[in-house]
Amino acid sequence: MDVFGASVQRLIADQTMGPAPGVNKVIEGAMTTRIANVDALQMKYGLTLQESGETEIYDYTYNRFDGAGAIFGAAMKLGDNGRPTSGSTYIQRVVADGMQTPDATYKVSNTDFLGVELDSGPIYLRDVSGKNFGDAGVDTKSNQVYIMNATLSNVHRGLRAWPGVEIIVVNSIINPAAGHTSGWVYDGTATIRYYNTLWCENSANPSKDDPNCSMTPRAMEGETVNASVAQARFIPLSSNPLPGISKFFNTGMDQIKAEYSADGGATWSALTLANAGGPGVPPVGDTRYRIPLNLNAGNYWFRAQYYLNGAAVGPVSAAVDEAGAAH
Repeated sequence: MDVFGASVQRLIADQTMGPAPGVNKVIEGAMTTRIANVDALQMKYGLTLQESGETEIYDYTYNRFDGAGAIFGAAMKLGDNGRPTSGSTYIQRVVADGMQTPDATYKVSNTDFLGVELDSGPIYLRDVSGKNFGDAGVDTKSNQVYIMNATLSNVHRGLRAWPGVEIIVVNSIINPAAGHTSGWVYDGTATIRYYNTLWCENSANPSKDDPNCSMTPRAMEGETVNASVAQARFIPLSSNPLPGISKFFNTGMDQIKAEYSADGGATWSALTLANAGGPGVPPVGDTRYRIPLNLNAGNYWFRAQYYLNGAAVGPVSAAVDEAGAAH
């Protein structure tokens, strides 16, 4: 979704930040802001929004936390230093790898994919991947956090909800490290609601067929409440409410079918992709997929098409080669 169109007031685009150990990229001010095609390498907080207005983050990557000796950091941080965001924040097509080991002690690495402080505006995420952070996938002290088609892997806690906070997560994969937890709630006022979400633990290839995964949370923690009370704060939903909350989550498909060609597009074969959806069962996790082929074995082209209830939606995509060039 293009949140602003041509009416955006500030554009931060086509930039590479870092390596800059211990340095943050701070975005502030009430103007509407689009952050697009930005890469952060070896930084503390890749993007920090403070007293920011309505903001869109699109096509952003974060690689390798470096706090210059500090243990705190995040791919994205909202409302730090007592300066909450004043507008909605829309986050899509983000990939982040903190390259940290999950740390239950909070003494070596306290880093998140997304960290949100008190009183910030609504946050909308879709089609994002975050892995290898010391603490959480999403850690929020502010309410109205909505997540669709996210993959959060090798973290200490998949989701963290502080007092009075509700997180809604749908069509996602929560895959913490072995011995760590699906999520954490501070007390009986925090809530995590979920739909069509795959809850895993240390799964190398998450899917509904993996014994390390299930459709219900696997381990839940509470700060001021016991495990049984914490478990009751994880509430399943019977349908996806997010399209009714924001058009940011509107979609007209429930399945992605991909194909490959080894002969320059003369013939095509189906790619077998886990979690790519099916009739009435939408894709789970970030909808970018690891290609299950040995790319050294041939010169491949790829294409894909959306489906809804078993029928094709729209045209087949352009064919792209292994370098991403269209044919």
